[in-house]
Amino acid sequence: MRYAEMKKNTLMVLVLTGLIAGCASETGISGSKVRGSVTQGTIYEMPSKKTPASPLDYRIVENTKAFLRALPETSNQPTAFDSRSDTLPKESRTQIINDGRIRVGLLLPFESGNETVNEVATDLFNAAQLAVFDVNRPEITLIVKPTNGTKKGAARATRAAINEGAQIIIGPVFADSVRAVTPIAKSANIPLIAFSNDRSVAHQGVWLIGFLPEQNLDRIIETARLEGKERFAALIPETPYGQRIAAALEPTVTRYGGELVQVEYYQEEAQSMFDPVQKLAQYDERKLAKEEEMARLMEEARILLPNTEEEEFEKALAEKAPELFAQIQELERRETFGELPFDAVILPEGGVKLRSLAPLLPYFDVDPREVKFLGTGLWDDPQLGQEPPLVGGWYAAPDPGGWKAFSGRYKKVYGQKPRRIASLAYDAVSLTAALSAINPDNPFNDTAMTNADGF
Repeated sequence: MRYAEMKKNTLMVLVLTGLIAGCASETGISGSKVRGSVTQGTIYEMPSKKTPASPLDYRIVENTKAFLRALPETSNQPTAFDSRSDTLPKESRTQIINDGRIRVGLLLPFESGNETVNEVATDLFNAAQLAVFDVNRPEITLIVKPTNGTKKGAARATRAAINEGAQIIIGPVFADSVRAVTPIAKSANIPLIAFSNDRSVAHQGVWLIGFLPEQNLDRIIETARLEGKERFAALIPETPYGQRIAAALEPTVTRYGGELVQVEYYQEEAQSMFDPVQKLAQYDERKLAKEEEMARLMEEARILLPNTEEEEFEKALAEKAPELFAQIQELERRETFGELPFDAVILPEGGVKLRSLAPLLPYFDVDPREVKFLGTGLWDDPQLGQEPPLVGGWYAAPDPGGWKAFSGRYKKVYGQKPRRIASLAYDAVSLTAALSAINPDNPFNDTAMTNADGF
């Protein structure tokens, strides 16, 4: 996707729903991809006042050094990072706000005590830094604050960012943290672009960036209906993500003129998937139906060949009644008999769990050549394309070209591939850059953020 298109599409999602996506809880990190590409340079602005360096400062310094080593020297480079005292006097804050810079608060779960969460924070920071240099706007400064991955830490980080002159805040990651910082940001009239995909935390002035599970579901149901699928079933995990899909499922199917005929739920453990899939496949009933149908066909064959010896029966039936013989042969190859009451099944799962779930469907005689397998953005994993039951399935996700370009650039600079969620930080920073270019004096007002024409 071209950069101009990426900008417009990003805002259109934000405008049309007020809700985009990222991560929903402190127990799991998930992400959906939004497009972008990155190209050029960086510097690091150290604190103007000598204070003891925090672990976050060291981490940012090392990441920025890696960025510098990967890029050529250029002039008039933007500032990737700014840090000052969390308790600036009012007159100093006024001076900061009026110094011509666009200050963007970035709240990330650094120093959380969970190494995986810290790694996610690093990916988000790195991607945000890439965006700053890609847009090449020297006046844009990121004010990076650690939230510790907690509500209390997020509240403290928000106050610090606002005190240092942040005009807009990107983050935090977790829904509970977003709830904690919302009243602080609103009281200061500072808009928030959060990474949560929990619809309930979005309010006027609090925007979520990415794609919601409900949006994924809407798009895949719409596409399936346009392709002629009418009757839907679903296998839904008993997780917060699954609960949101379940709540939106029937209204979405109904809105597009389809019919939801069956829904089964399973717990997170792989062994708990067996019975729900068997029930969804109506395996026992269809297996009995096969036995009854085979008995009927064989009775018909015996009537046609009443005196034929057993050893000659098959050959004689193939010659005298080839169509009947073919029906018997086909039925013998199947485990069950009879059509399923649905022509599409929704599997809102991903990763290892999807790799455990998907093979159970053909095992219980749900043929992916006859029933279309549908997924959400959780399917957006190249490794899943190697799973035979999922080949030919459909899922909703942005075009992979932009992600490929972004992740390739990220790897070239930082030496490793980013997590999917990293692109959200890139696009959030790009959004702030675009808005500040349109109206430098008041870039993040509600009218700009809700412009139906995009930007």
